[in-house]
Amino acid sequence: MYNLLQIKRFAENIFILPFILMGRLAAVIRPLNKEYRVFYFFPFYHTGGAEKVHVQIANATGGSDCIIFFTKRSVDARFLDEFKETGCEINDISKFTDNKWFYFLNLFYRGIISGYINGQMPHFVLDKIQNALNDHSKPLKGSRVHVLGVAYKRDIDDVRESPALDIIHLLDKRGAVVTYSDPFVPRLRADGILSSDLLAIDARRGATGADCVVIVTDHKNFNYSEIVECAPLIVDTRNALKGNQSKNIVRL
Repeated sequence: MYNLLQIKRFAENIFILPFILMGRLAAVIRPLNKEYRVFYFFPFYHTGGAEKVHVQIANATGGSDCIIFFTKRSVDARFLDEFKETGCEINDISKFTDNKWFYFLNLFYRGIISGYINGQMPHFVLDKIQNALNDHSKPLKGSRVHVLGVAYKRDIDDVRESPALDIIHLLDKRGAVVTYSDPFVPRLRADGILSSDLLAIDARRGATGADCVVIVTDHKNFNYSEIVECAPLIVDTRNALKGNQSKNIVRL
């Protein structure tokens, strides 16, 4: 039974992946026209208790840098105007994502939206780094920033689509001095995103010499307690330091 389930999942992934990849390509070709701090995915804007709560959430945390996607067909427009009054950009994509006859469109839009979010994340992280340094009376330009982990996922050596590449590129453009550590990626080659090759250095050495350490990929074999002791400031994008209450940690 378990083997049959594995075969079923494998077959589903073969079917799903091409549409996800096409959606991600579409997100690259037609990116969002501005940066957003918050992405919300709500099913409906019609009459309902949950929808009323969703409006309250959008009012409390939304604004011009917030974007809302509605993914299910609403039976009425009871709360639509109230959602618009939050200042968030409104996108009703339900005709694509809630269509059982054209389910491939749902998969395509999953790829688009995941591409949008992945594309926005490096800019959000950059702002976090800059604000954290400012709080320590340091400008980003000229600061030494050490990136911990550059692979796309934990404990692999694949850097394709890794947000670390964009983060390093943006830091370099802002004038930061960037180094990195990754036990699975000893070298980063200039490839159109990075301006020059980078060689990995020892994590402790990098943390000790940095003004700020940024955890981008949470490899298991990093000695995080040692990093916390050595680094004057840490921006943790992966919640790798969950439970650690050190004052030098900034979380997303």
